[in-house]
Amino acid sequence: MKKIEQQTIASYAYLWNKEIKQERHIHKTHFEVVQSMLDSPIVQKGIGMEIGCGPGRDMEFMARAYSENKFIAVDFNFSILEVAKKLRPLKNVFFVRASALALPFKNGKVDFVYSFGVLHHTVDPAKGISEIDRILKDKGTATLYLYENHEDNRIKFYSLKAVTLLRRLTIQLPPRVLYSFCAVLSPFIYLLFSVPAGLLGKLGKAKGLADKIPFNFGKHPFDLVGDLFDRFGTPIEVRYGREELDGTMRREKFSNVILKKIPDTAGWVVYAAKNSK
Repeated sequence: MKKIEQQTIASYAYLWNKEIKQERHIHKTHFEVVQSMLDSPIVQKGIGMEIGCGPGRDMEFMARAYSENKFIAVDFNFSILEVAKKLRPLKNVFFVRASALALPFKNGKVDFVYSFGVLHHTVDPAKGISEIDRILKDKGTATLYLYENHEDNRIKFYSLKAVTLLRRLTIQLPPRVLYSFCAVLSPFIYLLFSVPAGLLGKLGKAKGLADKIPFNFGKHPFDLVGDLFDRFGTPIEVRYGREELDGTMRREKFSNVILKKIPDTAGWVVYAAKNSK
């Protein structure tokens, strides 16, 4: 395993262990947000897989809401063991520790795959998409969330360039120290970006400007701690433009590719079906 992958695992292991222990109120899971943007259901009949279950919130929601389905939760971090303990009462979920780039399953075994914010933190996202294609049954569906490169938003585009440079330093910090730094930084980012964006968003004509402001999605002063940790603590971050992502999906033999943006976070929601042979 490459050092950069080890750093990524260590970073997320710390974050997920903290979030698993925190019983904080979540207005909507990522799954609910993504589903609200799609006309087709993410959860199909049969067996589903979540690649990168993190602290388990999406998996818990899916397993409870679709109790007739069976789910496989996959994550590369040992924190998946804590998620498995927490969700033990849910008998329709099975937990597997594995890499998104080398899924330990035979070809054509699952009916649908869901993955939120995972593949862009791997050394080879295209390989991860290829693995999803491999394990899906013919006409099976994949629903993914991947980072956008903000090529059409100069403010966010150049802000990300600055963050990328700064991240070379921040990934050297121990996760505990970095998390504390992000906790201190979060209220300032909230006041500088989230509050102005929220005020502008209430003005009809200024909504477009509000969407261009970084961290426009903060709801309270400490709402951005996890997002900041994600920005500064993970050494791998791949971002996509629309044409590049559409081409990547189609090269991996997916058809009917639908690309949409989540308004607040401005990442890509990808919904696609595996070509039948």
